Amino acid sequence: GTRLLYLGTGRDHVDITAPEGARVFLLGGEPFEADIVMWWNFVGRSHDEIEEAREAWEAGAPRFGTVVDHGPERVPAPPLPAVRLTPRRRRV
Repeated sequence: GTRLLYLGTGRDHVDITAPEGARVFLLGGEPFEADIVMWWNFVGRSHDEIEEAREAWEAGAPRFGTVVDHGPERVPAPPLPAVRLTPRRRRV
């Protein structure tokens, strides 16, 4: 089955074994120093960055790449809310 694990900080490697073929997706990195704004599929440091990312997404900017076997159609981003997006407080 599918599993999602949070491995914490302070690691310099991860050992992975599987009894048969497996697909692994590892996502990691240093936590952002600043508070972040998250909305839909975007993460930024401000409402303005999210707005810029949404506009770039809607314009088909190549920075977002493509999803293999999905075809050329992109899922449209919903309209931004009628209020300014505010940062989430950083949790360590």
